[in-house]
Amino acid sequence: MFPTVPVMALTATATPRVKADVLKALRMETAEVFKQSFNRSNLYYEVRPKGKKTIEEIVKLAKTTYRGESGIVYCLSRTECEQMANNIDVSQRS
Repeated sequence: MFPTVPVMALTATATPRVKADVLKALRMETAEVFKQSFNRSNLYYEVRPKGKKTIEEIVKLAKTTYRGESGIVYCLSRTECEQMANNIDVSQRS
């Protein structure tokens, strides 16, 4: 419907076969593909134990220590991802 609108697909962990399937499903077979190592100096990785107040702790970190920065929070399920997304939208909350 919108042939002039740019499209981008991103993945961090997909296998070559999954990447090919995604490109095909999105009709991006001729897309340019960029691949880069995960070990980059501008990235910071942190693993924390999951507790009873994990969402609240992540929201607090996002709003204080990492306010104005971007980040990725990995969850074990789609449900957990949706719950996290509903709670961590720091651009819309004080």
